[in-house]
Amino acid sequence: MSTSNQLAINAQKALSEGRFGDAIPLLRQLLANDSDDGELNFHLGQSLEQVGDINAAIECYRTLSEKHPKEPTGHGLLGMALTKLGRDAEALVALEKAAKFRPDIFDLYLTLGKLKLRKGTFEDVRAEFDQAVAIMNDRLAAGHIDNALVMENQLYSTFVQPVEDEDHAEFCFSQWRDNMRQAGLQIARQFTETPAPIKCPPTIGFFIHHASTLAHVTIVLDYLEYLEGGPQRSFIPRLYVMSGMDNELEAACSRLGIAVVFAGSEQSQKNGFKPLELLLWLKEQMARDGVDVLVWASNPMFVSFGAALNMAPIQIFWAQRYHAIHSPDIKGYLTVGSCFEAYTTVHGRDWRVVPLAVSDLKGDARTEEAAQIRTKLGNPEIVLGTLARTEKMYDPTYLEAIGKILKTNSQALFIWAGKVEDPKIKNAFVEMGVTDQTRFVGWVDTKLFAQVIDIFLDTAPTGCGVTAMEAMAWGRPLIAFDGGFTMWSENVAPIVDKRIKNSEVLKNIERIFALGTDQELLFRAKTAAEYSEMVSMLINNPALRHAAGHAGQEFTERYLTSCPLYSKLLAEHLEEIIVVAQEA
Repeated sequence: MSTSNQLAINAQKALSEGRFGDAIPLLRQLLANDSDDGELNFHLGQSLEQVGDINAAIECYRTLSEKHPKEPTGHGLLGMALTKLGRDAEALVALEKAAKFRPDIFDLYLTLGKLKLRKGTFEDVRAEFDQAVAIMNDRLAAGHIDNALVMENQLYSTFVQPVEDEDHAEFCFSQWRDNMRQAGLQIARQFTETPAPIKCPPTIGFFIHHASTLAHVTIVLDYLEYLEGGPQRSFIPRLYVMSGMDNELEAACSRLGIAVVFAGSEQSQKNGFKPLELLLWLKEQMARDGVDVLVWASNPMFVSFGAALNMAPIQIFWAQRYHAIHSPDIKGYLTVGSCFEAYTTVHGRDWRVVPLAVSDLKGDARTEEAAQIRTKLGNPEIVLGTLARTEKMYDPTYLEAIGKILKTNSQALFIWAGKVEDPKIKNAFVEMGVTDQTRFVGWVDTKLFAQVIDIFLDTAPTGCGVTAMEAMAWGRPLIAFDGGFTMWSENVAPIVDKRIKNSEVLKNIERIFALGTDQELLFRAKTAAEYSEMVSMLINNPALRHAAGHAGQEFTERYLTSCPLYSKLLAEHLEEIIVVAQEA
């Protein structure tokens, strides 16, 4: 046997056993005799990526793309590797070449979309979105349900979340939700089900997509805790978690006497994430548990398909952000909204409002820890900040306002949080020349950082929700844009603008925020310039800053922590939906 043949055998053995470090020198020796070999460059590049040498892998992929310019593999791998190093411009060129030769590769369009959205708008990635949706719908039509559901999840995170706009979410989901429903109905026909009467009290399941104690989950638990004093609830609640496991969530449910089922602990750890398998397993489990009503909580992902499976006799969608679900399989629609109205209209559909409220917004006073954090930040005179998913900061008007504020107030530092330091935000600060006045603080304890911040700068057009409430609970003034889904536009504007008639509440709000006086304490901006001026005024006037913070704190304590009251409203909405559904 020749030396090269033995090298090839040894290299293949090392690759098959996952010994990439051992495979690399063997592959290099083989390439020394034939540097144009595409398969060898492919395997060497993959091995180098596995050991973390991305730069060397890039050179392999570049060789592969140059030697085989009409094949998509080299261009695609080169583009993907370049994105890992933040070399977006080069990555775009390579990925677009790959897409030209293989327009059916879903991941290519996702990556192209991500890269283009970092600097552009949805219109700049419309072609990539349309092609990715077409691929997903084709997979759905071909019966590859799990694959299509995973793609829906990826479309959501790539093209829907970064824009953070209600109308945009409605448009995106309209491109596939009907197809998803038809696929779900086709699967549902395989089951023979006999409708059972709704029990009294009914068992109501709450569907959670992923195990966590993030705000959208804790809000559900807070409502359930206060329903008629806990054990005396008008229905029997249960939680059904599709993926993941969370000990803190399990402990919270145990404390409340609420049964929780983690489908992921039974399924996904063994088989990977298979949405169809998980949904069917949950459907069977809910039938065993006698679930009468299922509330899909917060996220529109998988709902069009899942609701068509007839997971429970009566199904309800509870939107905490987007309202992009419209289905005959959903018998009632709930939404987080103003604390002063019981009903609202979104996209021409009536929604029952469950006001946003959290029982414990402050947590413990952690003055010393907050002071230590400020020291690490360099002891700035003023700490401005927002605590939100970075996608909420993408709005150009919001970023323009931040830039104006920092350029005008050299004594201020702006902190922002998130799972990763988003390059789109980082680049915006670089282009505005304010990077030195900003600090990315990572994934943080928001109750603690509410005590670090002096002024909370709410995002737009979608505001921060619970984290804004936490800052207000600690007496930090909140600045928000008018319109959209921000704290003031949702909870104060309907009263102040007299769209909702409630003279008692209006009188309280006028008193709390000193409305109609020379110095009002409610800060709603219409433009970036106005937003910047309001923040600058608060920075340079400590007494006004204190008064505005106190006003927000009183508003929060009076209207945003009323869990028992709003829990009762939730129960009433659920009961009415059940009655209407039974009469239909």
